[in-house]
Amino acid sequence: MFSPRYKEMHLEVNTEKCECTHPNFFNKSGIVNFLGQDFGKTTKPLAKQITDNLKKKFDGYAKLDIPNKDKLLLFCQCIVIACNYGPLIDVAEHCAENKQLYQKIDKQLMADMEEILHSNASSDALQQFAFDFKCQGGLGIILPGAYYGLR
Repeated sequence: MFSPRYKEMHLEVNTEKCECTHPNFFNKSGIVNFLGQDFGKTTKPLAKQITDNLKKKFDGYAKLDIPNKDKLLLFCQCIVIACNYGPLIDVAEHCAENKQLYQKIDKQLMADMEEILHSNASSDALQQFAFDFKCQGGLGIILPGAYYGLR
């Protein structure tokens, strides 16, 4: 059941203890809820769930009556973070389908950033600004589609 790497590292997994007793975390159907997502034997692709929630979140932040620099800060620290964990924990069987979905998420995030900045910059320039480290004058964010290729 567990990877042979555990034994190579002299680790042992005690399967009798591998059960969560918290009622909101693990339910009787064998589904585990982690970061608001359900995981089980028949888990839906995580990228699809993230895509469905992304627009709702951005629309909520976009309506706030705050300066654009604050919207950009919320974008980086709330919206991007709410979707860039996907490739880390997504179920491997959905890889091919999810790669395209994560790239769509990246495009949506870049369009949202463009809306905040009211920028006429090219999409390549915006993406470079998003990726560049803060010490280089960029936002230093990791987009899920860009990260997905590093898996």
